[in-house]
Amino acid sequence: MLLLLFIMKNSKHNLFPLLLFSLLFFSGLNRISAQTKHALLIGVGDYPEKSGWQSLNAANDIQLLKQALLLQGFTQENILILKDESATKAMISRYLTEDFPKQLNLGDIAVVHFSGHGQQIADNNGDEVDGYDEAIVPFDSPLKYEKGVYEGENLIRDEALGQFLRGIRKKLGVKGHLLVTLDACHSGTGTRGLGITRGTNQKMATPDYVIQNAARLNEDNSLEQEMNGSKTNLAPMVTFFSTSAGELSYEFQDNQNQSYGLLSYTLSKLLSSTHPTNYQALLEKLKLEMNKLGALQTPQAEGILQQEIFGGQFSKPVTFFTIKELIDGQTILLDAGELHGITKDAIIEFYPKDTRNIAATAPLVTGVVNFTTLLDSDVILMEKNISKAVLLETWAVLKKAGFAPFKLKLQVQLRESAARLALLEKIQTISAIQLVDTFPDLQLITNQDQLQLINNQDQLIFQKEITVTRVEELIEQILNYAQVAYLRTLEVEDKYISLAIALINKETGELMDAFKVGETMIIQLSNTGKKPIYYQIIDIQPDNKLAIAIPSAPYVAADFLIQPGETQIVPIELDIYPPIGNELFKIIATNQPMDLKSSILTQHQMKANINQPFDDLLKIAKGKVNLKGEKARISIFSKSFSIN
Repeated sequence: MLLLLFIMKNSKHNLFPLLLFSLLFFSGLNRISAQTKHALLIGVGDYPEKSGWQSLNAANDIQLLKQALLLQGFTQENILILKDESATKAMISRYLTEDFPKQLNLGDIAVVHFSGHGQQIADNNGDEVDGYDEAIVPFDSPLKYEKGVYEGENLIRDEALGQFLRGIRKKLGVKGHLLVTLDACHSGTGTRGLGITRGTNQKMATPDYVIQNAARLNEDNSLEQEMNGSKTNLAPMVTFFSTSAGELSYEFQDNQNQSYGLLSYTLSKLLSSTHPTNYQALLEKLKLEMNKLGALQTPQAEGILQQEIFGGQFSKPVTFFTIKELIDGQTILLDAGELHGITKDAIIEFYPKDTRNIAATAPLVTGVVNFTTLLDSDVILMEKNISKAVLLETWAVLKKAGFAPFKLKLQVQLRESAARLALLEKIQTISAIQLVDTFPDLQLITNQDQLQLINNQDQLIFQKEITVTRVEELIEQILNYAQVAYLRTLEVEDKYISLAIALINKETGELMDAFKVGETMIIQLSNTGKKPIYYQIIDIQPDNKLAIAIPSAPYVAADFLIQPGETQIVPIELDIYPPIGNELFKIIATNQPMDLKSSILTQHQMKANINQPFDDLLKIAKGKVNLKGEKARISIFSKSFSIN
């Protein structure tokens, strides 16, 4: 408006062209400010059988990510999908250079995702430290190198992919934004068939080339050179990789036996149920969530990670959920599931639609989640005979997270013997163990005369000679493992108890999330809640072993107290030692001192029920414990870091 007034006051001639120019100018501004969201989702899982590639569940990734993006304000018509037999090299290239860019305008927000296999191919221009280009594997790229037959011409190298993305960034311009996510890796698949991995150790190169480059250093993931593009009129780009160099990229199976790439699953969940401030915060949450699931892989990211997600157009997850269907007079199908943070046994409250201040409003009815999928859940109402008309005019709020019983998935591949029969009979009496044929957490196999217990990261947990007398010892090992796996996922939140956790490298004084063997860690805690906090720290190591890090001698539980608003250095320093990998701290914060050593580390409590070692924690979290006349309160926090 100011520009138009200036023209009218100062120009007596050529007013119409100037007016037309000003209208076009403002039209351009409006187009930029709108920032339409677009996505291209590429998934290749159903590779041809003759290609030599293992089949993947990439189609599930695409569907899950699509749902998460719809919750983020993307529309059906602005999400392009390319998968399986359609995702050849030619079609992927065309979509990245033509079909997708033509939908974009200056200032738009774009997402490009790939789920599938990755492979390394001999470097063709000498710019790779390790002698190999990284590549994504389209539908029409076979696994094996055959000189004169197939030499990797259908792979899409990282350099070519970078150039395709550069064209998209140019179309978006400096006010636009591009997020790229790659759920693939270039590492091997030697996991004894315990799970599905996305990559291979088999290089697309001649045998001589592989031998010549065997001793060269591994190279980190990389796709871009211009970080923010401000000097080249390119949109800033952030890229997430499912693993660091040399790691396997795993698939994950949910409670409904549906499988997803671990990055795709975790990213979709975070975009749907949390509110990270920027990409750095999102990366930290990805690392933590993957660690809680027990994965050894560590997601990586590049770009300017301090910038806001989607260029500041991140939609805060929905607080209120809607009723999808009234199944009967007491059961509701809720339009929200695990993707939205809803779990079995969660407490749901229903309020009149448009209720904003739920703290000052009594719920019309309360229910408990009985069954969940990723996208919806069954809620059993505590009150009966609520009218259908009333229910249809309500929306739902998650009041408290659930504490569903844990089940460890065990695959048994033992030859017939008295020991095998005794083991299976014993397992059938333990509700915490579920026998499965695929995607086990643990696998029992016979290796010559030895019984071996192996986890889904291919680590040897237990090995002894097979005898009937070993059954009790083996069951104890399985339950020990299950106890730690359960604790990994256990989260409890109390509105009065809140902590901020920082890990500091003693030698450098820097905040760190990765440490080297031999370094020393200092832990800094800040009480950001309303109550004095007593805390303990449980250390879950990369080999899934558990230790109480805090308190330890000469200190006792009552020594670890932080007042509201106080920041404190934990008086015990921790030396870093093997095994290397991803480690997880569980910080137990309560309003009264508790010594969890006796309950968590006492093995005899674990004979029948895996939840028993955590009964103290769960009773407090459910509000069933009073300490010194005051209601016991608890929050359980997680902090992930890596050792290399």
